[in-house]
Amino acid sequence: MQAAKAVTFWLLIALAIVGLWWSMRGQPIGPRIGEGLVIGAFVVLTQWFVARFSGYRRRMATVMVNSALFAFVAGAAAVWELQLLRFGYGRPNGVIEASMAIGLFAISASIAGWSLVRLRSAKVVR
Repeated sequence: MQAAKAVTFWLLIALAIVGLWWSMRGQPIGPRIGEGLVIGAFVVLTQWFVARFSGYRRRMATVMVNSALFAFVAGAAAVWELQLLRFGYGRPNGVIEASMAIGLFAISASIAGWSLVRLRSAKVVR
Protein backbone atom coordinates (compact mmCIF):
# COMPACT_ATOMS: atom_id res chain seq x y z
CA MET A 1 0.00 0.00 0.00
CA GLN A 2 2.86 2.37 0.80
CA ALA A 3 4.36 1.76 -2.65
CA ALA A 4 1.07 2.63 -4.33
CA LYS A 5 0.84 5.86 -2.33
CA ALA A 6 4.42 6.78 -3.22
CA VAL A 7 3.86 6.10 -6.92
CA THR A 8 0.64 8.13 -6.90
CA PHE A 9 2.38 10.99 -5.09
CA TRP A 10 5.27 11.14 -7.56
CA LEU A 11 2.92 10.87 -10.55
CA LEU A 12 0.95 13.85 -9.23
CA ILE A 13 4.17 15.82 -8.67
CA ALA A 14 5.32 15.03 -12.24
CA LEU A 15 1.91 16.02 -13.60
CA ALA A 16 2.07 19.33 -11.69
CA ILE A 17 5.55 20.06 -13.08
CA VAL A 18 4.39 19.31 -16.62
CA GLY A 19 1.35 21.53 -16.08
CA LEU A 20 3.53 24.37 -14.83
CA TRP A 21 5.86 24.04 -17.80
CA TRP A 22 2.91 23.92 -20.21
CA SER A 23 1.31 27.04 -18.73
CA MET A 24 4.53 29.07 -18.69
CA ARG A 25 6.13 28.16 -22.01
CA GLY A 26 6.85 31.17 -24.15
CA GLN A 27 6.36 33.65 -21.31
CA PRO A 28 9.02 35.46 -19.26
CA ILE A 29 9.80 33.76 -15.96
CA GLY A 30 10.35 36.96 -13.95
CA PRO A 31 6.73 37.79 -13.03
CA ARG A 32 6.05 34.15 -12.15
CA ILE A 33 8.73 34.02 -9.44
CA GLY A 34 6.76 36.37 -7.16
CA GLU A 35 3.58 34.35 -7.63
CA GLY A 36 5.47 31.15 -6.85
CA LEU A 37 6.92 32.65 -3.68
CA VAL A 38 3.49 33.76 -2.47
CA ILE A 39 1.98 30.33 -3.14
CA GLY A 40 4.95 28.60 -1.51
CA ALA A 41 4.70 30.81 1.58
CA PHE A 42 0.97 30.10 1.83
CA VAL A 43 1.54 26.33 1.63
CA VAL A 44 4.32 26.46 4.24
CA LEU A 45 2.19 28.53 6.63
CA THR A 46 -0.83 26.24 6.33
CA GLN A 47 1.33 23.16 6.86
CA TRP A 48 2.92 24.81 9.90
CA PHE A 49 -0.54 25.61 11.27
CA VAL A 50 -1.79 22.05 10.80
CA ALA A 51 1.43 20.57 12.26
CA ARG A 52 0.76 22.36 15.55
CA PHE A 53 -2.03 19.87 16.32
CA SER A 54 -2.12 16.12 16.78
CA GLY A 55 -4.69 13.37 16.35
CA TYR A 56 -8.32 14.45 16.14
CA ARG A 57 -7.41 18.14 16.32
CA ARG A 58 -5.05 17.75 13.34
CA ARG A 59 -7.84 16.24 11.26
CA MET A 60 -10.14 19.10 12.20
CA ALA A 61 -7.42 21.65 11.38
CA THR A 62 -6.87 19.99 8.00
CA VAL A 63 -10.61 20.11 7.24
CA MET A 64 -10.71 23.75 8.31
CA VAL A 65 -7.75 24.78 6.13
CA ASN A 66 -9.00 22.89 3.08
CA SER A 67 -12.54 24.23 3.46
CA ALA A 68 -11.30 27.79 3.86
CA LEU A 69 -9.14 27.43 0.75
CA PHE A 70 -12.08 26.02 -1.22
CA ALA A 71 -14.27 28.89 0.03
CA PHE A 72 -11.66 31.36 -1.20
CA VAL A 73 -11.57 29.76 -4.66
CA ALA A 74 -15.38 29.52 -4.90
CA GLY A 75 -15.76 33.13 -3.80
CA ALA A 76 -13.23 34.28 -6.38
CA ALA A 77 -15.07 32.32 -9.09
CA ALA A 78 -18.38 33.89 -8.07
CA VAL A 79 -16.92 37.40 -8.11
CA TRP A 80 -15.34 36.73 -11.51
CA GLU A 81 -18.63 35.57 -13.03
CA LEU A 82 -20.56 38.46 -11.52
CA GLN A 83 -18.00 40.97 -12.83
CA LEU A 84 -18.26 39.45 -16.31
CA LEU A 85 -22.04 39.80 -16.15
CA ARG A 86 -21.79 43.35 -14.84
CA PHE A 87 -19.61 44.54 -17.71
CA GLY A 88 -21.58 42.72 -20.40
CA TYR A 89 -19.13 39.90 -21.16
CA GLY A 90 -21.08 37.15 -19.43
CA ARG A 91 -22.25 33.96 -21.04
CA PRO A 92 -25.90 32.88 -21.07
CA ASN A 93 -25.30 30.44 -18.20
CA GLY A 94 -23.17 32.91 -16.19
CA VAL A 95 -25.91 33.52 -13.64
CA ILE A 96 -26.20 29.79 -12.98
CA GLU A 97 -22.42 29.44 -12.61
CA ALA A 98 -22.27 32.43 -10.25
CA SER A 99 -25.14 31.01 -8.19
CA MET A 100 -23.42 27.63 -7.93
CA ALA A 101 -20.16 29.30 -6.90
CA ILE A 102 -21.98 31.33 -4.24
CA GLY A 103 -23.62 28.16 -2.94
CA LEU A 104 -20.28 26.34 -2.82
CA PHE A 105 -18.76 29.33 -1.03
CA ALA A 106 -21.52 29.28 1.60
CA ILE A 107 -21.18 25.53 2.15
CA SER A 108 -17.39 25.51 2.39
CA ALA A 109 -17.28 28.63 4.59
CA SER A 110 -19.82 26.97 6.90
CA ILE A 111 -17.68 23.83 7.08
CA ALA A 112 -14.60 25.92 7.84
CA GLY A 113 -16.44 27.81 10.59
CA TRP A 114 -17.83 24.59 12.07
CA SER A 115 -14.34 23.07 12.01
CA LEU A 116 -12.90 26.11 13.77
CA VAL A 117 -15.52 25.85 16.53
CA ARG A 118 -14.86 22.10 16.88
CA LEU A 119 -11.11 22.69 16.88
CA ARG A 120 -11.38 25.25 19.68
CA SER A 121 -13.71 23.08 21.76
CA ALA A 122 -11.82 19.77 21.34
CA LYS A 123 -10.16 18.53 24.50
CA VAL A 124 -6.40 18.17 24.49
CA VAL A 125 -5.42 14.65 25.53
CA ARG A 126 -1.80 14.32 26.57
